[in-house]
Amino acid sequence: VNPQPPSLSQRDQSVHFEHSLAVDYHADARSPRFEQFLTDALSVDDVRLVQKWAGSLLAGPNQSQSILVVVGASGTGKGTLVNLLTRLVGLELTAELRAEQLAERFEMSAFIGKRLLVASEIAPDLLNLKGIGRLKALVGQDCMEAELKRANQRTQFKGDFHVVLYGNQLNPQPWSAYLDAFRRRLLIVKYAKPRPSTIIPNLADRLWLEEGSGILTWAVEGVRCYRADLLKSGHFVLTNEQHQRVNRIIPPAHNTTDTDTALPTKQLISETNILWRWFNTFLVWLKRLA
Repeated sequence: VNPQPPSLSQRDQSVHFEHSLAVDYHADARSPRFEQFLTDALSVDDVRLVQKWAGSLLAGPNQSQSILVVVGASGTGKGTLVNLLTRLVGLELTAELRAEQLAERFEMSAFIGKRLLVASEIAPDLLNLKGIGRLKALVGQDCMEAELKRANQRTQFKGDFHVVLYGNQLNPQPWSAYLDAFRRRLLIVKYAKPRPSTIIPNLADRLWLEEGSGILTWAVEGVRCYRADLLKSGHFVLTNEQHQRVNRIIPPAHNTTDTDTALPTKQLISETNILWRWFNTFLVWLKRLA
């Protein structure tokens, strides 16, 4: 599958984005420092996944209903990456996602008119927070309502946001039907390599200033790869390792098979036979006493 490269048009308020970026698009622009920044911290497969997710930002509403989760030790570059991803959309279209506040009365009103929701320093037990079901709705194409402060009214919006969460870790959870919808939505990128020996202050600002056009070109290539995944499977195509990360957080449902049920059945028969032999021995002992 090889979709045609995306074409960029002039600003048009009838399409997904109503704001333009501060950098120009040049098809031949490159971003060597940015790409080196990625390869220094992430595996080749995770770099590719991040690029496809960046492409999904430019491609329109969150058609794959996915949530990008970036985990790793502090100081490894997670915040810099998310900062740059945010700039591909624009600060005007980005809102802070406070996962622990999603059940609060007015929290959803902050998302009106936004396209990207960002949660920083997520709690390890994020999936156990009150109201976390709303996070699924925010990416699940659901029709939602937000109550506006000091307006005494509600406004409707569609849950087709792009969402990125980042923090040090996300704790494993036992499987449940409720959490299974998250298992198929999570894209987990892991910062497993050692933190850099030298920390560059304001690295995101520097990279965007020097290579903003190249980073945009890199993300536009991600659009093509993302659309190829959608044509192939309707979702992001993940490697085995990327699937396993998700399954370690929320394991797949246990499928009962004949092999699975055979062991308890054999064990029950064995235990029954032992009891029966013990009972016969007891009867023989009683007869001898008589």
